[in-house]
Amino acid sequence: MLKEFFVLDFSYENDPLPKVYIWAISEDGKRSLLVKDNFNPYFYVLPKAEENLKERILSLSNKNFRIIDVQEVNKPYLGRDTKFLKVICDTPSAIRYHRDAISKLDSVKGIYEADIRFSMRFSIDSEILPFTWIVADVEPTENMEFRVDNVYNVSSIKPKVREDTPELMFMGFELSIDSKYGFINPRRDPISSLCVNLNGREQRFDNDGVDDTKLIKDFVSFVKENDPDIIATRSSFQWRYIIERASFRNIRLDVSRKVGEEVSSGTYGHYSTPGRLNININKFLQNILGLGYVESHKDIYAYFGIPDSQGQCEYGGNLLGEIIKLGMGLSKQFGMPMDQLFSASMFSAIEWYLVRQSVGLGLIVPNKHDSVARVEPKSNITESVGGLFEDVNGFFFNFMPLEMLESYNISPETVEGGVETKGFLPSVLPSLYKQIESEARKNFGVRALKDLTTTLSNSVIEYFTWSGSRWFCPQCRKNLEKLILYEMKNKVETIKRKGASVLFARGNVILAKGIDEVENTIKIKYKRVIIGDDFFIGLDNDNVIDPLSRAFPYGDWSEVSKKVYVNIVDKLLKENPDLAIREARDEIKRIRRGEFEVKEMIIWKEIDRDLSVYRQPYPLFVVAAMKANKQGGSINRGDRIGYVVCEGARMQDKVEPFFMVKDKRRIDKEFYVEKQIIPLAMRVLKHVGVKEKDLREGGFDISNYFRR
Repeated sequence: MLKEFFVLDFSYENDPLPKVYIWAISEDGKRSLLVKDNFNPYFYVLPKAEENLKERILSLSNKNFRIIDVQEVNKPYLGRDTKFLKVICDTPSAIRYHRDAISKLDSVKGIYEADIRFSMRFSIDSEILPFTWIVADVEPTENMEFRVDNVYNVSSIKPKVREDTPELMFMGFELSIDSKYGFINPRRDPISSLCVNLNGREQRFDNDGVDDTKLIKDFVSFVKENDPDIIATRSSFQWRYIIERASFRNIRLDVSRKVGEEVSSGTYGHYSTPGRLNININKFLQNILGLGYVESHKDIYAYFGIPDSQGQCEYGGNLLGEIIKLGMGLSKQFGMPMDQLFSASMFSAIEWYLVRQSVGLGLIVPNKHDSVARVEPKSNITESVGGLFEDVNGFFFNFMPLEMLESYNISPETVEGGVETKGFLPSVLPSLYKQIESEARKNFGVRALKDLTTTLSNSVIEYFTWSGSRWFCPQCRKNLEKLILYEMKNKVETIKRKGASVLFARGNVILAKGIDEVENTIKIKYKRVIIGDDFFIGLDNDNVIDPLSRAFPYGDWSEVSKKVYVNIVDKLLKENPDLAIREARDEIKRIRRGEFEVKEMIIWKEIDRDLSVYRQPYPLFVVAAMKANKQGGSINRGDRIGYVVCEGARMQDKVEPFFMVKDKRRIDKEFYVEKQIIPLAMRVLKHVGVKEKDLREGGFDISNYFRR
């Protein structure tokens, strides 16, 4: 029988042959699982010469790793028709086995598409996108092991054009952990409370005073009973901690829609629960919207134009719903499962879109490239006019890179391969941008529109030299950046000829006074803006700071220096420069008087490699982690270490895990003043005429700046 379903996600398992699982919602709102069990994975082999390679490959088949067939095919590869052998296997493990075996044959030049994951291969070949409708020929089957309303066996599937979306159940949760030791350890420190937000309705689970066994069991029961489609957390830490606590307490964290299947780590570092989409909010905001450092969740509410829920959970129902709505649209556009999209980079999202388009056009997908290309640092288009300005318009030329890509036919096969026909990337990427821009403009505010398209536009340029890119082409990037620079210089001159003053021009953005409209741009009106050498920070008409990260510079900064920087920027833009300068001076005096808590001085750092990989001289955060582990910690890759700098001779001797410093008199106050607060404060204050000595001595008259 034919039925229509709304697709949430797809996965697979071997039983013993692979079965594709399509997690979906039926027209009548029933959570459903569609099982497809006769899809065979494949890859392509590029022969070196015309010889009897097909028979040699077939002879490699064995009872454990079967080759079903080898077919001779002609397919375009980087713009040229090429003869390939299509090797069809019975299981994903057979793909891996035969990829390695065949690549060792001396008559083989290359192996292609062997690294496309089985569930993605099925969704690409079947043209199934997340959060779209399908028509499937299905038959009901027995449901013994799934937490869904119906299970169906599928004989055929095809896409169905429908604009409606069924009502989804989403849930967010946050943990609170208390530790008397100063740092948390999941094998020692119980969860003190857990806040759950279910479609806007909050519930709190508290520790019973004995341990967190009951809390974790209640959480598992809550998930099973309320059956959310999407589970959101601020970061991967939430899942990692509750998984380790459940393991320590011998509790099965059985919260997926497949009975007995516990939470596991996914491809992009996300946590996977079959049938439910686990999404990492902070990674999504950082990687896809480019928001970077965000001081408070209150900023995110303001960014999306949503009143703060004032609830116990940081991300309330309305905000969570808005973020999920944006993520659903992008998941559909990129063709990437939502849980993966929320943890991956924009490069990965672009690549999956390109893979889908390539297969859809009958092209061979290139292999990933491991090279690292030298990239020229970005420079200003015109000299920056540093300072504090009011009533400034920002014009973002975010479509320009895609326009140049298309107009000048920039693609690996045209730039490096000499192909004269229209290239693959110019054929597909401009339409992706237009679709995303159209959806964002229709459904979200101008801030999300601007940031999303800025990240997409910049990532298209940088994708050509991204380590791992399948369409790796350093010369393409060079050509594209030269064209953009030339065109942006013309835009600057055009704006000047109209009598406007250009204050800042870098990348795809121009800040100007005296002009209200520029064609083919996204415009942001700023009430006030601080302009630096290579950055700007503006206050828009809704009193929201742009960028939300406040152009936070790269580096390892302490909590106190970050707080001072944020307060300085806010006072510069929302109040007046005198208050900003006073903020910096008062904080410096406070630190020198010793009126601070040790926790203010912590420098947090995420460890992205195993500690054993590092070699002397160790980075400071590694020194701190090693010292912490000697005191019983279990800090390693994926964890955050907080350290402080104490008085002493050598820098490595001065670094201590923060929990090991009980007496704040040990803190090196001058390090925090001279190496943390002043450098970060001067990033913005120097552009309103402040000198470093003015912060140390407190002798600056702000009126001097305005007399210039």
